Amino acid sequence: MSRKNALFALAMVLMMATAVAVGPAAQAQTSNPATPTGASGQAATNGSQTPSSQPGSIGASLRAASPDGRGIKLADIIKNGPADQAGLKFGDVIIAVNDASVTKPEELARVIGSFKSGTTITIIYLRKGEKKQSAVTVLERSKVFTEHAVGMDAAAFRVVAGQGDADAQLQLGALYANGKGVPQDYAQAASWYRKAADQGNADAQLQLGALYFRGTGVPQDYAQAAFWYRKAAEQGNVYAQLNLGVLYVLGKGERQNYAQAVSWYRKAAEQGNTDAQKNLVVLYRRGVKGVPKDESQAAYWETKIFDQFRQHAAAWRAMSPRPPLPEAAARERILAENAVQEKNFASAAQHYRSGLASFDTWPEGWFNLALISSELNHYADAADGMKHYLELVPDAPDAKDARTQMIIWEDKAKR
Repeated sequence: MSRKNALFALAMVLMMATAVAVGPAAQAQTSNPATPTGASGQAATNGSQTPSSQPGSIGASLRAASPDGRGIKLADIIKNGPADQAGLKFGDVIIAVNDASVTKPEELARVIGSFKSGTTITIIYLRKGEKKQSAVTVLERSKVFTEHAVGMDAAAFRVVAGQGDADAQLQLGALYANGKGVPQDYAQAASWYRKAADQGNADAQLQLGALYFRGTGVPQDYAQAAFWYRKAAEQGNVYAQLNLGVLYVLGKGERQNYAQAVSWYRKAAEQGNTDAQKNLVVLYRRGVKGVPKDESQAAYWETKIFDQFRQHAAAWRAMSPRPPLPEAAARERILAENAVQEKNFASAAQHYRSGLASFDTWPEGWFNLALISSELNHYADAADGMKHYLELVPDAPDAKDARTQMIIWEDKAKR
């Protein structure tokens, strides 16, 4: 097998202590020496970066189910937003996302919100009775508004926000956090997030918690971060549930309590959040204070993770044409290849993981990460990664060799 088409590995150094403490414009990661970390020293995920702090959006209002109950009718569509760019139109009825049926607006919003920014999903819909499908790239809700809401500038949001509209207050906070149409000002962002958060807006509560965690625009205060994360988590916000679990692991803002961490991770995991699922795998496989080692639970959540990937891979295989490698992943590829030239395999692996986090249906990335992981003697990771590769390209010319290598790696991992 050529080096170019070398088998990949999905590094199973799972995120456990990476706080999703991010504002709309930036991400901040923390790692704990007591938790598993990637080769770079940062807490890593199984092929994914720290998730965004806002639910994903396609830039369209989902106001009502269709009269026949078959799906959700699209209302307002933001010009140049994800849905608009994918060709969706007012009146289209969405019936499925990545082959998973949806019948209620809140269900569709939850499914779309579970995807990370930059993820390409397949929207299946009806237009005048004809079944169609489109590839739509999900963006963070704040980015949809700040980058695509033509005509909705800060002044317009300020008018509506000043009238007490929580959604407008949230979006105005995002404009200040991103520096879109106004000078970047995290203190102003915090002020508007707080107004919306005080009205019970879970997204604003999440964002405010993120600012307190990072100490951006407000004094760093882990107790306040935990307070606002909890407010949002109790409303079912999946990222807040994940973040609150992380704080319990870190012992920041809350007394360290792994059982509580598992409780909140499970809530997020049951909504389909893969990072929470991966954290559960780590905790159950290791066994920690208050959380007995439980291989059956670890295996259960690993299966959930792969089942979700299987749906994603099937949707990707069905796309024609398939989406190109995004800029973020292309950048990581360049850095990874340079690290390989310098024989810094640990760094190369980290760059491939970062690239795959933004675009997990990248076969070449999996190939190269596999080779690197095997070079680092991470055989269990290599075998698991091969499983993902074969799910993406089961009929690849080297599929037989890939399956053979997977068997070898699985055997080595048991020794």
